Amino acid sequence: MAVEWGKKREAEIEAGPELLFKRGKVKMMTLSEAMRKYLNETLGAGRSKKMGLRFLMEFPIGGIGIDKLKRSDFAEHVMQRRRGIPELDIAPIAASTALQELQYIRSVLKHAFYVWGLEIGWQELDFAANGLKRSNMVAKSAIRDRLPTTEELQTLTTYFLRQWQSRKSSIPMHLIMWLAIYTSRRQDEICRLLFDDWHKNDCTRPVRDLKIRTAAQGIIRSLIFCLWLCRSLTSCRRNRSGSVCLPTKASPTALYRATENRFPPLGRGRARFLELKTCASTIYGTRLLPVWLKTASRFRKCNG
Repeated sequence: MAVEWGKKREAEIEAGPELLFKRGKVKMMTLSEAMRKYLNETLGAGRSKKMGLRFLMEFPIGGIGIDKLKRSDFAEHVMQRRRGIPELDIAPIAASTALQELQYIRSVLKHAFYVWGLEIGWQELDFAANGLKRSNMVAKSAIRDRLPTTEELQTLTTYFLRQWQSRKSSIPMHLIMWLAIYTSRRQDEICRLLFDDWHKNDCTRPVRDLKIRTAAQGIIRSLIFCLWLCRSLTSCRRNRSGSVCLPTKASPTALYRATENRFPPLGRGRARFLELKTCASTIYGTRLLPVWLKTASRFRKCNG
């Protein structure tokens, strides 16, 4: 066995004499391994980026060495993600999501180059991204250039109120949508509000596990009409147990579906829960109070 190995090695050296002068090459990590190491070392990565990278680890591109990645690998990955994988219940993604995934991968490659000192580049990724943009396989997110009008919000509130009263929906969206407007919180953050976190002395309520972690954004300073909202949501629990403020079925996914798929009453196609949250960050939000007071009055009459 040793003799055979020696002969084989002699043949390799004879074919490539430079092997005698080269140091042993370090085996390069795969993209999945690089992503895992990147997540362990970086503290500033947002929750969406962390979840996105963990998800990308499971795709075929994750098994390729980071020094072997070609533009064709990135293109194949994007086309696979755009088509979806029905057999694995992985739905197709939008062009903007595909571009975001390429940006996640680029950040890992740059970190490996600048921090770990690996001799790799990301030019192949940039070439692939440019080509995919030309074919509309990846694109920047569409810019929202408008907010819901007062009439649209009134229509939405009335629609959700009727859904709740007729028991067609177990989620009091007519209240939750206004809580989103006047607290400027995402759907998952609203779903994590707890009863025990309410501070009556200064009318504040901390929000757990924020997507954007800053001290100022970790506190909800409730306005007077927000107090009524919280009390109304408490009564809407219909004797359900637990410490969460919202009804049991009011999960982030349920709120997303309620606002993504039930906006046809507005007659303007799809809208987003984020549009409700954005209202709070504008002066426009203060002009919606008459709409809410009108709805609150109707809700009181319907519930005695």
